[in-house]
Amino acid sequence: MTNAPSTAIEGDELWAAIYTTLSRFEGDLAFAIRTELFFHLALAAAWPMRFRAKNLAWPIQVLRRMTKKGTGLDTLHAARLLAVCDYAAEPGFGSIRPVVQAYGADAAIIMNAPVWDVRSAEALSYGAPCASIDRGLSALESRGALAFARKWTPQIEQAANGSLRELLRNARFVVFTLLARAFAYRERLVRAIRRCEPSVVLTHNDFTTLSYLAGAVARDAGITDITLQHGLIAPEYLPVSASHYVTWGKFHSEALGRGSPGSTTLFHAIGAPRLDHLSAARRSCNAVAADAPVRLLFLSQMHSPAMRENERETLFQLLLAAAQLPGVELSIRPHPQERTEHRKRYQALRLRLRPEGETLRDAVEQSHAVLSSASTAMLEAALLGVPVLSLPSPPATPVFPRTACNLTELGTAVAALHSREELARWISEQDAAMQRFLVNPGEATGTLLNFLRSLP
Repeated sequence: MTNAPSTAIEGDELWAAIYTTLSRFEGDLAFAIRTELFFHLALAAAWPMRFRAKNLAWPIQVLRRMTKKGTGLDTLHAARLLAVCDYAAEPGFGSIRPVVQAYGADAAIIMNAPVWDVRSAEALSYGAPCASIDRGLSALESRGALAFARKWTPQIEQAANGSLRELLRNARFVVFTLLARAFAYRERLVRAIRRCEPSVVLTHNDFTTLSYLAGAVARDAGITDITLQHGLIAPEYLPVSASHYVTWGKFHSEALGRGSPGSTTLFHAIGAPRLDHLSAARRSCNAVAADAPVRLLFLSQMHSPAMRENERETLFQLLLAAAQLPGVELSIRPHPQERTEHRKRYQALRLRLRPEGETLRDAVEQSHAVLSSASTAMLEAALLGVPVLSLPSPPATPVFPRTACNLTELGTAVAALHSREELARWISEQDAAMQRFLVNPGEATGTLLNFLRSLP
């Protein structure tokens, strides 16, 4: 995490610069690449060597995918619902799964290549035809995509100011590839919607290139587009663009609305269908015996591109101090997207990592309390009846009643876990907060399906 380019900017400052630059192209395909561009440019400050390597390797990888023969749009047929998925993990595919299962052959799914590789067999088992949007690019689509990218790559560089302009120049091949891919996505989404003639287009976000364009193409065709909330709100979520946005609760509807001034999006607080199964698994929480160690679980989010390096370092130091508290056993569960660099840093600090392959639920249920910041897993832990501690959190994310922003607060929380009365009060406060964070626990799938059936 050294030798960062002198031009590197990070966190919210980087997102603001990218958004300001690309918002000048709103309505054009250039605006559609903003989130993936943010994720890539964020590497420059944190992992400059990875940034430089990806500038060369990633465009080649995308080209190979898009020229690869395989299951394309020809497999799709008429369907009432067209689902679009560009994230293979549970927050992505898991968000659309309950709907696809219910619709079966009346649904069709478009996936990007990474999702296709790990989820296509499961999707097909539900009876829903699916296609990889990244495969089988025609010569005509290729020529149009390349022409578009050649035109707009230099224009985006010129629209940027200062440090961002230099970053864009360093990442020119990636910008070019993002633009070419966006053009191809739009053309292929138009074809898919004409082929399927859906009444609803469903996505699990409205800010990545594929999902953003799916909603835009649907609206242009007069088709209802719906986005399902798939995680806690981060800078790239805002502003929203979907016609309908299904959120987990009133808290998130209000936060998305505040961050999207002038938006015509309709928000529907329905809940999180992919978390329904946790409600039946809720356990009673008992106080920790006075002579027993308190097992704390940190749910890491160090991979977030919105996090600055000084914020990561502050958090590392708090965790190190927490691990040295008398009577505390701290373990770390890295986020699935966290890179080797994070894991090595935990190991260098001699912080214990949870076993690879262990499920989130197993890790949570073996702990007396969890602590995190801006992690959906905090809500999952609360559904299981496990005490949750909020670390310093970004705006628009839930903050639980008990916090651990410094070592003093953490020590107070550890003491509370030994007291039956304090623990009962903690869980009561937490359950009250969850009523705003997550509605219809255990019943969100049925509520969502009823909502979809009610649409004209």
